Amino acid sequence: MKETIKANDLRIGNFVLDRGNKILTIDRFWGNKIECDIKGMPDKSESGIQVYLHPFTEDIDYLIPIPLTEEWLLKFGFEYRKEILFDGWYSKLINYNSIRIFKDENGFFKYYSSITYIQHVHQLQNLYFALTGKELTIKQQ
Repeated sequence: MKETIKANDLRIGNFVLDRGNKILTIDRFWGNKIECDIKGMPDKSESGIQVYLHPFTEDIDYLIPIPLTEEWLLKFGFEYRKEILFDGWYSKLINYNSIRIFKDENGFFKYYSSITYIQHVHQLQNLYFALTGKELTIKQQ
């Protein structure tokens, strides 16, 4: 059975998968749908006439959460460190603190000092925003 996402778990800027397994960034909500702007597309035709690009729209019921992996943590700029008291993934410093994520004995990611599992990318994005007030972005290469 396909894992689904509840609409109230989503925020603008969250990364999710569409039914074709393409990564989407949520730009707007419209009823029970999300809208994603088409990025990297020209806004004028070859003749120089302005062209309206309709945003990509997907029903929330068809969205698929992206599993949180070490690859995603690296994309977001987290670093793995072994320390005396804590082995895990550390975010960059924010106000002299970092967000610490670790894998438990069952292989699930958890936020340090929390009993809540973080299984999907959008959950990490939401936690990061709640703790820092800043968006979690993919680091530039």
